[in-house]
Amino acid sequence: MHKRRTTSIQQVSETSTRLRPTGSILVFALVLVWIFGTLSTAGLTRSSTDLTASQLFTTHRQVFFAAESALDGATAQIRTSLTTYGTFPDVTAIQMLSCARCTYDSTVSHVAYLEQNPINEVIPAGQQYAGFLAQTKHVDITVRVVSASNPSVTETVREVVAVRMIPLFQYAIFDDGDLDLMPGQHMIINGPIFSNGRLGLQPEATLEINGTVGAAGDIVHGWDPAHADVLIQDANGIQRPMKNFDAMGNWNGTWLQSTDPTWSTDSQARWGGTVSAHQTKRLLPLPKGVVARDLVEVGDPVTDSQALLNSRYIYKAGLKIVDGVATDRNGMVVPLGGAVASKVFYDAREQKTVCATEIDVSQLMARGVAPQNGILYVGDHLNACAGGVRAVRLVNAGDLPAGGLTVVTHHPVYVQGNYNTVNNPLLQKSAAIIADAVTALSAEWTDANSLPGVGSPRVAGTSMTVNASVMAGQARDLRQPGNRKPSEHMIRFLEDWASNNLQLQFSFTGSEVALWDSKEVSSSLYAPDESSVYSPPIRVWTFNRNALTPPGTLFFYSTASVSWNN
Repeated sequence: MHKRRTTSIQQVSETSTRLRPTGSILVFALVLVWIFGTLSTAGLTRSSTDLTASQLFTTHRQVFFAAESALDGATAQIRTSLTTYGTFPDVTAIQMLSCARCTYDSTVSHVAYLEQNPINEVIPAGQQYAGFLAQTKHVDITVRVVSASNPSVTETVREVVAVRMIPLFQYAIFDDGDLDLMPGQHMIINGPIFSNGRLGLQPEATLEINGTVGAAGDIVHGWDPAHADVLIQDANGIQRPMKNFDAMGNWNGTWLQSTDPTWSTDSQARWGGTVSAHQTKRLLPLPKGVVARDLVEVGDPVTDSQALLNSRYIYKAGLKIVDGVATDRNGMVVPLGGAVASKVFYDAREQKTVCATEIDVSQLMARGVAPQNGILYVGDHLNACAGGVRAVRLVNAGDLPAGGLTVVTHHPVYVQGNYNTVNNPLLQKSAAIIADAVTALSAEWTDANSLPGVGSPRVAGTSMTVNASVMAGQARDLRQPGNRKPSEHMIRFLEDWASNNLQLQFSFTGSEVALWDSKEVSSSLYAPDESSVYSPPIRVWTFNRNALTPPGTLFFYSTASVSWNN
C-alpha cells in the first residue's frame, strides 16, 4: 500500500508535473488575448481620438479662414465706400457682412472708429503712398465666427485698419504724363514735383527746386546742352546742381541724368535720395470708365453712367451757372444780380476774341449767393462766341467765402488781380481752379488795350499772387522736340511782366496738377511770336501743405493694416 501510495503520490506528482506547462500556456494565451484586446481597444480609441482631433483642427482651420474672409469683406466694404461715395464709410455699412465662401455663420461683433474726426498724418515708410499727407481714421474691426456643425468651435480675429483719404493736390507740380520745365526766366519751386512719365528739366535761366523730385520714367536735363543749370535740394537742405564737374571743379559739359549707367549710386551720393527716377506711377482716383477730362464737362444727367454722375463736378456744385442761368444744387434759380456780367476781350496768344462770363467773387459773398458747399460750376455749350472762345473770368477775388471756393469749368479761366490774398495768411481759404486752361491777368489789365491794333502795350505794373491749387490743361510747344508741354506755362500770361527792369514776380502758392491737354485754347506757345504776346515774370511756385483739400478735392484712397490678432 505504501508503495502504491507512494506510487500513487508519484503518479500524481508526475501528472502534476506534466500538466503545469500546458496550464501556463493557456494562462499566457489568455493574458495575450487580454493585452491584445486592451491594445486594440486603446488603438481604436486613439484612432478615434486622432480622427476627432483632426476633424477639430480642420474645423478650426475652416472657421479661422471664414473669419479672415469676413475681415477681408469688411476692408473691401471700406474701400468700396471710399471709391463710391468719396467719404469715410459708416460703421453700419461695414457691419453688413456675410461669409460668402463658407457654410458658417459669421458676425462682425465690433466695429468702431478710434477717432471721431480724421487726423492729418504723413504716411509711414514702407506703406502705400509713403511720405504723402493723408486724412486718416482708424477703424477697429472684430469678427467672430461660429461653426454651424460644431458650435463649440469659434474663431475671433481683430484688426485695426488705417483708412486714408489722400488729396490729389500733393505736389507743387504733378503731371499725369511727361513733365517738362523750361522757364525762360528764373524760376523757384518750393515743394515736391512728380511726373507719371519722363521728367525733363531744361531751363533757359536757373531753375531751383526745393523739394523732392520724382518720375515714373527717366529724369533728364534735356536736348539742348547750352541751357542753364538746375539746382535741386539734397537731404540736408543744400542745393546741388545737375551739372557734372571734373576734379578741378570745372563743368565737363554733361549732366547727371537717370539714363547714366551709374545713376543709382551717383544720384544718391549727390542728393541723398531726394531725386528718384523709375518710381511707381501715381494712379488717378477715377472710377472705371471715367477719364480726367470728364470731370469738367457739362454732361447729360439722362445718358451719363452712374460713374459719371458720381464724378462730374457739375453734379456736385452748390451753385451752377450754365448757359446763363444760375441754379443751386436743388435746381432752384439763384438771382446773382451784379455778381455776374458778360465781357469781351482779346487773347493775343490764341488770336481769338474771348466771350467771358465775369464773376465778381466779392459780390457773390456780399449778396450771400456763394455756393454753400464751396463748389461753383460755370459752363456754356449753347451760346457760341462768334469767331472766338467762351471763358470765365474771376475778378475781385482777394478774399474768398469762409469755407473756401473751387471754381470748375470746361472753358478756360482768366484770373485778374490777386486771388485769395487777404493780409493774414491764416485767413486764406482753401481754393482751387479746375479748367481747360488758366491765364493770369495783372491788376493793370484793361480789355480795351487787349484788342489788336491798339497802340498801348499790355504792361503789368505790379507783382501778382494766386493762392489756389490749379488743375488744368496745357498747350503743346510745337517748337520743342516731341511737342512738349512746359509746366511753367500751366498758368499763362498775356502781358509784359519784365519791362523797364521791374523784375515783377508772379507767386503761385498751391498745387499744380496737369491731367489733360487744353481743348478750347490750344495754340502753340510760340505762335505767332512769343515776345509780341508777353514777357514772363519771375515765377515762384510754392506747395501749400495747409490747403490740401479745397471743396470737391479728388482723393486717392488707401487702407493699411495697423495691427492684427487672433
